[in-house]
Amino acid sequence: MNQSGGCRPDVVAVNVLIGGLCREGRTREAAALMEELAGDGLKLNRASYRILMNRLCEDGDLDRAAPLLGLMLARGVLPHFATSNALLVKLCDAGRMAEAGGLCGAWRRRDLRRRPERGSGWSSPSVERGSFPGPLTWSTG
Repeated sequence: MNQSGGCRPDVVAVNVLIGGLCREGRTREAAALMEELAGDGLKLNRASYRILMNRLCEDGDLDRAAPLLGLMLARGVLPHFATSNALLVKLCDAGRMAEAGGLCGAWRRRDLRRRPERGSGWSSPSVERGSFPGPLTWSTG
């Protein structure tokens, strides 16, 4: 989002734009906007990803939702617990049990734990140290 003489949007403004695009079903445009802004140096937050992930799960677009979880982790952004759980439930609902099981295994291997004191997200010692080792990947069967 190149600005000529204007102000640079912050993550809150961007999240409003992402939400509007997703409400209209324009998830590809929302994802493209996120990539463009992340490439321009804007640090997206878990709400940014949650908005898109929730819509992709609602739409049943699991082939795009699942990699989004890995991308956000690779960028050091831990997902909201409800969002990652929604992906897990949708994978199970779609009969993609091997993928769902692989996702759970990937969480264990990466030492992702629910933060009981906050109840809304994940914690990981490696992410908190800023050393999350690459994208989250898991077997599909």
